[in-house]
Amino acid sequence: MHQDYSPSDIFCENYRVNDIVPKTVKFIFILESPHKDETKGRNVDENRPIVGRTGKNISKAFQLNSEKPFSEYLPRNNANNECNNIPIAIVNVSNYPMQIVDDTGDCRFKSIIDYSVEDLITAVSNIRKYPSSFPRKRNTLTKEIEDILYKDFKKRLDKIFEENTNKIYVFLFGKLAEGFYIKYISSGENNKRSNIKSITFPHPSRNVKKLSVAFSENKYGIKTTINKYVNEEKKT
Repeated sequence: MHQDYSPSDIFCENYRVNDIVPKTVKFIFILESPHKDETKGRNVDENRPIVGRTGKNISKAFQLNSEKPFSEYLPRNNANNECNNIPIAIVNVSNYPMQIVDDTGDCRFKSIIDYSVEDLITAVSNIRKYPSSFPRKRNTLTKEIEDILYKDFKKRLDKIFEENTNKIYVFLFGKLAEGFYIKYISSGENNKRSNIKSITFPHPSRNVKKLSVAFSENKYGIKTTINKYVNEEKKT
């Protein structure tokens, strides 16, 4: 695979789900990838992160309306998901779904010379199934795609940290998010910043009770921030 490939060279663009990044960031929620339900598959402007079960479980853990996915509390001004109010960024390791998106054939992928759709499905599935193997040493298609995803993930995080020199708390949801972030923070300039703190949480799609307990401890003031924003929203 070409070394200069980006995820958009592999995945079909209408399945891209942009991160949500406010102008000021105090918290970053890092997750694995969009669920297939978060992609309309028609127009990328309609796609939005954590709107399915994961988003509802995060809302429930914060004792918000459990029928309203958490990303709906984060207002955006345009298709790039920029928002001005609550200082929480939602970042996926992959901006494209890493699970099969339909039953008749996987239409996430573009045609790539030398690789079949089945090859790509297997490689992406391996990344999801064996997150603790990251970074992989063997030069396989799985490793090549993983490296492409990591390069894009790093680029997006670099931009957030460059534009926000204040203290930032990074919440890692799941093993894949944890693995990619550990590589990122251990290999770049940001590992020298003392005002970046991270904490690992269980994945929201499967561990809402544990997540509720963790959030109830108000780690780094996250619950206070959420409650303040929601109360302000109700007044307007």
